[in-house]
Amino acid sequence: MGRTKSTQIWRSALFNRRKIIVFLLCLAVSALLWLLLAFNGFYSTRFAVPVKYINMPIDHVLMESLPKQADIEVSGSGFHLLTYRMRPQLAEIIIDGRNIGTMPAGEKNGSFLTTLHAIDYFNRLHGDIKALNIFPDTIFFNFFNRGYNKVPVQVSSFLEFVEQHGLVDSLTIKPDSITITGPIELTGKIEKVETDPLILTNLNKSGSYNLKVKPPHPEISFEPAEVAVHLEIDRFTEANVEVPVFIEHLIQRDSVNVLPQTVQVVFQVALRNYKKIKSEDFLIVADVNDLKVQKGGRLILKVKKAPNYAKQIRLKPESVETIIRKR
Repeated sequence: MGRTKSTQIWRSALFNRRKIIVFLLCLAVSALLWLLLAFNGFYSTRFAVPVKYINMPIDHVLMESLPKQADIEVSGSGFHLLTYRMRPQLAEIIIDGRNIGTMPAGEKNGSFLTTLHAIDYFNRLHGDIKALNIFPDTIFFNFFNRGYNKVPVQVSSFLEFVEQHGLVDSLTIKPDSITITGPIELTGKIEKVETDPLILTNLNKSGSYNLKVKPPHPEISFEPAEVAVHLEIDRFTEANVEVPVFIEHLIQRDSVNVLPQTVQVVFQVALRNYKKIKSEDFLIVADVNDLKVQKGGRLILKVKKAPNYAKQIRLKPESVETIIRKR
C-alpha cells in the first residue's frame, strides 16, 4: 500500500515538471516570435557615431580640433538599428572639406561646414537604414594660413665627468635643425626648439643619446620628434706652448717694448689631440688702447685666437710691462 502511494506521488511530480517545461518552451517561443515581429517593425532612433573629414585644405591649419563624433537620427528596421547601435563605426559620417563655407567679416568663427551633404552621402552608402538628421547641423571653426620655418635645435645639458676627462668638442646634434609647421603667425616668431634636458654623471667614454623635442606651441607640429646627441669624450692632460705677444692699435710712428715678449699658454688638451699642438695656432695680444684705463704701464693680455682642441686656457704671466716711445 505504501509503495503504491509513493509511485503516485512520483508520477504526479513528473507530470508537473513536464507541464512547467512545456510552459517555459511555449514562453520562449512566444518571446522569440515577439522579438522577430518587433525587429521587423520600423523605428526611428538617435545615437552617436564617428565623423571622418575628407578633402580638407592642406595649405591651412585648424586652430581648434573638429568634432570626432556627431549624433545621427536614423530610421529603419529594428534589426538593422540594433546592429548599427552595437557597432556605430559602421555608420561613420563622412564630411567633405570641399563644402567649406566662409562667415561674413567680423564674425567670431571664420569658416563652417554643414552636414546636409553628409546625410545624402550616408543614405547613398547605406541602403538598410535612412539618415534623417545629423546633430549639430553646422560645424564652426577657424582656419589659418599654414607657415613653415626651419629652426635650430637647442640642447640643455648638465654633464659631470670622471676626473681628467671631458668633451673633446661641442655636442653633436643630428639633426641640428628641424622644420616646424603651423599657423604662419606663430611659425615666424619661433627662433629655436628645445629638447628634454640631458643630465649625465660619471662620464668617461663617448656615447650617443636620443632626446625628445619639446613642442614649442600646442598648435605647432614638427618632425622628427627626437634628435640624437653625440658626446665625444677623452682623457685630458695639461700642455703649454710659448707664444709671442703682439701689440694692437699702436700708432705707426711710435715703438713699444713689452716685457716679457713671450708668454706661456697653459691649457687642457685631449690625448688624441696632443700631437696637433702648434704655437702658431694661438694669438696673444696686448691692446695699447687699454693703457687709457689701466694704470702702471701694464697691459692685460688677451687670447685673440685659439684652436678648438685647447680647453681652460691660462696665460703666464697674465699681463706685460710696456714702454712706449713716441716719435
